[in-house]
Amino acid sequence: MKINVTALYGCGSCVAPEDWHTGGIPRPYRLYYVIGGKAYYTSGGERIPLTSGSFYLFPSSLPFNVVQDKEDRLNHLYYDFMMSPSVISSAPLTCSIEDHPTLKSLHALMAETVGSYDHGKGAELRDTVIKALEAFLSLFLEIASPEKLLSPDISRALEYIEQNYSEDISVGELARLVFLDEGYFIKKFKRELGTTPYAFIKNLRLAVARELRSGGSSLKDATATAGFKYPSSYCRAISRQKNKSP
Repeated sequence: MKINVTALYGCGSCVAPEDWHTGGIPRPYRLYYVIGGKAYYTSGGERIPLTSGSFYLFPSSLPFNVVQDKEDRLNHLYYDFMMSPSVISSAPLTCSIEDHPTLKSLHALMAETVGSYDHGKGAELRDTVIKALEAFLSLFLEIASPEKLLSPDISRALEYIEQNYSEDISVGELARLVFLDEGYFIKKFKRELGTTPYAFIKNLRLAVARELRSGGSSLKDATATAGFKYPSSYCRAISRQKNKSP
């Protein structure tokens, strides 16, 4: 499967600052290669260590939290990007570099280009960085979890949602975008993602609003940016979600 990197927001190689951690919903995809140190991510309430010598891909819109041991900080290679086709997963996708020699060769190229990119040659090396990342992802996804690749039409609909969640989006609009009957589109979307288009959009908006609120945004600003017409709409959605929780 050929992967296209549609946007590169940043990349680098470093030891994380002492107060480093991540949390919430990543807007882009995040790829980490763990060089050393101790860090953990939580998934489904479980605390899972990030293993040295392994890659971890956090899909866009996957809630996640990563923390490190301040006494043994995370040394890692990282990328923030968007890509097509989209990938959906309930946990980060992972693969050990030692198990796949080709990945090891691609990693050497990625580390070299990112190192140069870090040292002020970003404009010259951007295309090279993207091409190396695309080659890596195309192979990594075939190895790590080929069943997680979405069909082209659902991938296109998902990308449209991720780019326009703050606007009014109807299910009929999404179906027309990918040239499918609305009823068939809903069934196919639910089969591939495990939820309806409407529920996916609502949950994404809720996650975005929570993330903005936790970052200090006012209720009015956070809900407007996330796509809620009124703060009261967000509050009702939160209340319904809590009532459905076991």
